[in-house]
Amino acid sequence: GLIVESARTVPEAPPAADLTMVTSDGGLHVGALTNFEFAAPPATPMPAGVFAYADPLATYAATWSDQAPISGGADLRLDFTFNRGPAAYDEWTGVGIGCASTDVSSSSTVVVWLAADVERTVRVRLSSSAYTTAFGGVPSEFGVDVIVGPVPRAVAIDWVDFSYPPWATAEWSAGQGFPGTEAEARAIVLQSFEGLVFSPLATVDAVGELSAPSETGFLRVDNIYFR
Repeated sequence: GLIVESARTVPEAPPAADLTMVTSDGGLHVGALTNFEFAAPPATPMPAGVFAYADPLATYAATWSDQAPISGGADLRLDFTFNRGPAAYDEWTGVGIGCASTDVSSSSTVVVWLAADVERTVRVRLSSSAYTTAFGGVPSEFGVDVIVGPVPRAVAIDWVDFSYPPWATAEWSAGQGFPGTEAEARAIVLQSFEGLVFSPLATVDAVGELSAPSETGFLRVDNIYFR
């Protein structure tokens, strides 16, 4: 039979004035704009809800930054230096911003403004407790790769574009994995969404070795919203 569904309201892009309006330092705002425009600088270098990481040979720092921000007076910046490791693809870093567990299934898209020191691939991933509670502790790798360069741009990513890569599946051990399809697993992740993670990739050669002995770069993040 036919089912009558109420129309879903899809928020449009925020007005330009909203990109610079003052917002609270409260982590990722799922129901509002996250633009890092605070009335006063955070008490610590990293805003609330932000975390960063890197491989053991790298140096890195995530900060609330007023250095040529994407818009307004500040954005979130990750500075990093990779140092060539002994194995292939063993240089990595990332910055994330979290929120309380929230069901974001009613939206279809996340939009974020990104810029980097040079053109490089950035992997955007979904953070969720479901990787542990529902899938036995599998790697948190539902994500999508986007190309980012020195000119800031708005990246709009539909939830359906987030996928789980085969190389992460290969890391599963006994008792780990999805009980159903990838689409069903992604739905569970979105129902317990806890933030976004942004990982700028190192510049490597054809066999995965860092192209130079060391590589210094940065990633800037701003104006995150859902629609």
